[in-house]
Amino acid sequence: IWEGADDGFFLHHSPPQVAAITRAIDGHEPSAGPLVTLLDLGAPADADDAAAQGGATEVFLYAEDRDNLFADSVAALDGAGLHIAAARVSTGTSGKCFNAYVVLGGDGQQLALDEAARQRLASRLAAAIAAGERGRRASRRISRQLKQFVLPTDVRLDTTLGAHTSTLRVEASDRPGLLAALGGMFVELEINVLGARITTLGERVEDVFEITNRSGHAITHSGHAQAITETIRRRLDEQIAQSAA
Repeated sequence: IWEGADDGFFLHHSPPQVAAITRAIDGHEPSAGPLVTLLDLGAPADADDAAAQGGATEVFLYAEDRDNLFADSVAALDGAGLHIAAARVSTGTSGKCFNAYVVLGGDGQQLALDEAARQRLASRLAAAIAAGERGRRASRRISRQLKQFVLPTDVRLDTTLGAHTSTLRVEASDRPGLLAALGGMFVELEINVLGARITTLGERVEDVFEITNRSGHAITHSGHAQAITETIRRRLDEQIAQSAA
């Protein structure tokens, strides 16, 4: 089950959580569609972000890798009114994706769901991801508090000589639907996401993506790289300006 998975997954989950996810994967057939499981996260003493300190819910996604899977996943979470506070996206060597999204409610509070509600939400998310319903985004405005901390977006794209992937770094002011907006741009720019680390630090989000083009190669053409960074920077700054207005 875990062949080729990112070791980081085991560093960020307790043994009972790993056992629960392993049981869920073992009873799931990937060809039937994505598996979505919800886990309650505790509040570790060394937590370095608000979501982890206050406790949150993790949406774990196990699926066959495909084009636009990241975009469909974050759009499904956004469409359900969830705020993604942190995430780790990993594509194993076997072509399976082990993605973990730490989410809060749209009000920034921990989700309070009974088991039946958790199962309904997991089923809804799995169906939305499988269907690729990227157009159904939740309508939420930026909060008055976040408006006080709007900073320009910083986007960098680097490719190490001989590497199979390129590293895209996006630092931006946090706001509802940020990852869904990024996912939509990745579809438009024909970017595949093989790995990601999403971190929310107060009102600032630091996102690191390991990406390729649609052919599965690193992005080495300077003009292409510049077009990607400039498009993302301009679009995100335009969106935050419109939300603040």
